[in-house]
Amino acid sequence: MSVAAGVAFFAAILEVSAPPPPPIQPPPAANLGIVDDALERESWLFAQSLVDLAEQIAEEYLRPVKSAELLRAGLMNLYASAGLTLPEHVRQRLDSARNSDELRQLVQQARFALGRVESLEGPLAVVAATEGFKELTDPYSGLMSNRNTPMASSEWEFGLGLELAGARGPKWLAYLTDQSAPGKAATAFGEVPCPVTFPWQITRVLPGSPAARSGLRPGDIITALNSTEITPRNSRVLLNSLMSATSLRLKILRPGADEASVVELTREPYQAEAFFGIQRKRDGSWDFWLDRDQRIAYVRVGTVETGADEQFKAILNELLAENAAGLILDLRWCPGGYVAPTVRIAGLLLPEGKLITRISSRHPERITQSEFFSDPGEGRDAMIRLPVVVLIGPETMGGGEMVAAALQDHHRATIVGQRSYGKAIVMTPISTRFPGLAYKISTGYAYRPNGKNRHRFPDSKPTDDWGVRPDPGFTVPLTTDVLAGLKADAERQAIRPAGDRTALAFDDPRADPQKLVALRILREQIQSKLRSLE
Repeated sequence: MSVAAGVAFFAAILEVSAPPPPPIQPPPAANLGIVDDALERESWLFAQSLVDLAEQIAEEYLRPVKSAELLRAGLMNLYASAGLTLPEHVRQRLDSARNSDELRQLVQQARFALGRVESLEGPLAVVAATEGFKELTDPYSGLMSNRNTPMASSEWEFGLGLELAGARGPKWLAYLTDQSAPGKAATAFGEVPCPVTFPWQITRVLPGSPAARSGLRPGDIITALNSTEITPRNSRVLLNSLMSATSLRLKILRPGADEASVVELTREPYQAEAFFGIQRKRDGSWDFWLDRDQRIAYVRVGTVETGADEQFKAILNELLAENAAGLILDLRWCPGGYVAPTVRIAGLLLPEGKLITRISSRHPERITQSEFFSDPGEGRDAMIRLPVVVLIGPETMGGGEMVAAALQDHHRATIVGQRSYGKAIVMTPISTRFPGLAYKISTGYAYRPNGKNRHRFPDSKPTDDWGVRPDPGFTVPLTTDVLAGLKADAERQAIRPAGDRTALAFDDPRADPQKLVALRILREQIQSKLRSLE
């Protein structure tokens, strides 16, 4: 990135009312190049933005952390990314800084002294510094894109429901920020190296998306876009079309296929699927009956998006209308999602007024609601009487654990499987001065109805109360390899197009010991109920 381009990026961030401090001499190891006013101004704007973000994090993070400590960690990571060590006197001066102005001056001087490092130009320096903040916060906090969709299930899906290799992580965020800077010339496309690898390989397809409906799969290689072959030379320009064009014609090479195929996609609003059954019907909807004769249904939960609670309510009503006698709720690969729909999903299976979760925060006065209860609902009597078995595992996280814990604490379901992950932090996005980026930050913990914090801390022991354990006698251990195979099959099943009858091991409950145990429990409960009525 040129000096002028670097300044243009930061000039888009904020207006500076005070002149920058005088420059200091760089260390001998720094690759400064030509020192000029542009580098000085860029460093000043970098400092303004980074200090502003650090102070917001220090104010809002779920436990006390000082902005000076965040900045020290950020600058250490910035220098380490350049193969250098942050000078000790800079660390000490950061610790002794008396106010925000002194912090800005120190950060500006440290950035200026680093000089021009090709791998840290413009937004790349911002991303490297903010990655360093995680040393004092947690791995879940960090920069995020102000995406083209409000979904929680994908970092970036191009509005099509597909992810490409390289289109995630710090380098991708820096690239998006560079592209979002106002006034950026079209000829400068790709000044920050585009991290999408060549050839374009699809790494993920979101269920319910245009990509899924078109039959695209992870592993597919996109070799041409709108009749133009993709090459290393034009890859960046064509990526811009992939991110913006309404109609797309993709040439796809599938591993193992004899020849390429053509797929046509239309960018359109869509609701990512959050619930999956046994197999798709011909109209694309799900058949949820695992045991049709005994009326036992199976619902697997994915990422809980906005509106997922209404989808779940519709599924329950449909199953009950068809005389459902039992439900297996599979949360083994549920990463959570948004709090409000998660609470309502749990609430649909609980009597009115049951506590689902309590949220704690450093600033309780700022929380509009700290306790969440199940709502009253017309026609819910059948829902709260339906026998339920919940499947959990090491990848049950966040909202998935919230649902399982609520049903377990209120003795509403039998919990089967393996201990869950132990992630109970509440994330909140905060605004930044970086174009196209927000910062997600951990602002609180979600407690179980019984009052226990289910979060697993770095120093938590196996005997501590984190996560959700299966009910006594219902732990069904599976090896990591078996679980990984089940998950991969479940994901392939979720994106299998309607009418496709390609066999998967996940189709057969006998290949899934945990599902078999859940099925046995419900069959026994149904038989016991029938005997009691005789």
